[in-house]
Amino acid sequence: MKRPKAVAPQVKFQAALEAVKGERSPVELARAYAVHPNTLVKWKAGLMERGPSVFSNQTQEKELEKWISPS
Repeated sequence: MKRPKAVAPQVKFQAALEAVKGERSPVELARAYAVHPNTLVKWKAGLMERGPSVFSNQTQEKELEKWISPS
C-alpha cells in the first residue's frame, strides 16, 4: 500500500485557512496543494475544531510544566 506524502504543518495550515476563506473551491485548492479534496476537508475541520485553543490560556506547554514540576 502506498503511503501518503508528508506535508509540512505550515502548508496544511495555509491550505486549511484558504479553504475557510472560501475564495477558491476545495477542488481548486486540492489541485494547488497536490492533495486529495477529502484531505483538504479534514485539514479544514481540524483547523475549525482546534483553532480556538490558540487563544486559550491553557496551552500544552503549561500542562507539561505542571506535570514535570508538581507544586
